[in-house]
Amino acid sequence: MRHFQKVARAAAPIAVLAMAVAGCGGSDDPTAGSTPTVQVSDSGLTIQGEDGSISVSEGGDLPEGWPSAVVLPDGGTVTNSLSLDQQGKKGWTVTATYEGSVDTVTDAFSSSLSGAGFTKDSTVSAGGQSLVAFSGQGYTVAVTIGTEGSGTSVAITVVEE
Repeated sequence: MRHFQKVARAAAPIAVLAMAVAGCGGSDDPTAGSTPTVQVSDSGLTIQGEDGSISVSEGGDLPEGWPSAVVLPDGGTVTNSLSLDQQGKKGWTVTATYEGSVDTVTDAFSSSLSGAGFTKDSTVSAGGQSLVAFSGQGYTVAVTIGTEGSGTSVAITVVEE
């Protein structure tokens, strides 16, 4: 039960945002449209609406549909994942932990994504954190890297261009 509560707490703000976005741009009739369906499991939460879906899960794997062009460096452990399909446009976010310093992990991501054909667009480092933006292969990728406990925490966000 504790596992579900952690997933639900993490997913709740995202679910509210997804439902708000799904309600934008449609009819002015508040009764128009379909009611979203919600599926909850031990590993996560999926909300399916008329214009798209959002799935949130904890631990283990990259989210369904993760683009094979976005190659992550070896050695990471996925802690959470999210996938979003809004009116046919897809996006994904993964959080992971890596061993090594912020600089070492930043270099590993730069090497991995550059080697996969992405162009590094910008790098910002401050206060022990790093944000690196890439583009290419039909995607925009943002990698945020910072320290967490004795390891390094990474959030990777991928959006279709």
